[in-house]
Amino acid sequence: MAFIAERITNEEDRKYVAQIGFTYITGDPIDEPRSWVVDRERNMVLISRGGGGLEMPESYGMYIDNVLIDIEGHRKTEGSRYDNDLKVHWFIDWISVPKAWFESGCGTEKLKEIIVEAFTAYAYRGLEPSQVQEVTVEILAEPKQKYNAKDEEV
Repeated sequence: MAFIAERITNEEDRKYVAQIGFTYITGDPIDEPRSWVVDRERNMVLISRGGGGLEMPESYGMYIDNVLIDIEGHRKTEGSRYDNDLKVHWFIDWISVPKAWFESGCGTEKLKEIIVEAFTAYAYRGLEPSQVQEVTVEILAEPKQKYNAKDEEV
């Protein structure tokens, strides 16, 4: 199975998102999510944490292999979904990964592949496939270890 973008319509999925521990950029828990990008077979989720605008990046949380990863980036669109020529370009410029990710032996290249796959699916959120002509995902940052009081900064 691959990532799919969908609305969260049932209580079981809402509870699952709350259990993962996603938070908005403000730190408040995301307890009533409306949509996500999910790969149920591989137990992976991408969800918006807020942000965006002219100067502020969009923030996302990604759950992979029981690890919560923070991602920030910008999205640029061209064309129109009404003309079936929409082009969506993602620029990922910050990836923060807990120490557990690096200790698990999962490589950064595999992480980047998953991010590209998830953001490609996210581009189709709320759209018909025929409305999107092109999606690109450019990762401009290398994953960095999250810093907390117990860890040394990498």
